[in-house]
Amino acid sequence: MLVIAVSVVAIGAIYVLTEPQPTAQIAKPLSEETAKQAESVRQPAASPAKPSQPAVAPKTVQVEIPADAFMAPQGWKGEKLFDDKFYKPNKVEIRVGDTVEWTNKDLITHTVTFTKGATADSGPFEQSKTWKYTFTKAGEYEYFCTLHPYMAGRVGVEQ
Repeated sequence: MLVIAVSVVAIGAIYVLTEPQPTAQIAKPLSEETAKQAESVRQPAASPAKPSQPAVAPKTVQVEIPADAFMAPQGWKGEKLFDDKFYKPNKVEIRVGDTVEWTNKDLITHTVTFTKGATADSGPFEQSKTWKYTFTKAGEYEYFCTLHPYMAGRVGVEQ
């Protein structure tokens, strides 16, 4: 027996059409219970609700390479120095998906070259120029200026 379910919205009832039958039996209304069963078969089950966390839009954090950052500190012995004198702020805390933008406000060229957490390198960028990097993984990142290796900074990235 061939069965076709048809929904008639204008009338608000569901009818079942079957193989040719005597005129009195061609289309007959379904009971309310049968109509609900037919409706549940047609619509996929709702997925269980997931706990929602407020979506936080990605942001861009500014880091400045201040004027006179190129000047090596007196008595410098070759170590990396994490100080706001070189990258300001020196330690940035962000979330995955955020971007850090470095702006060179010094008179001479600098770089942002990662030594821990990433392999990105800005290459040399001059006064008033910027370089951006978007962080896609959580972790601790360290970077320095290849032209002035005492200049160092950090980025902490959380999920």
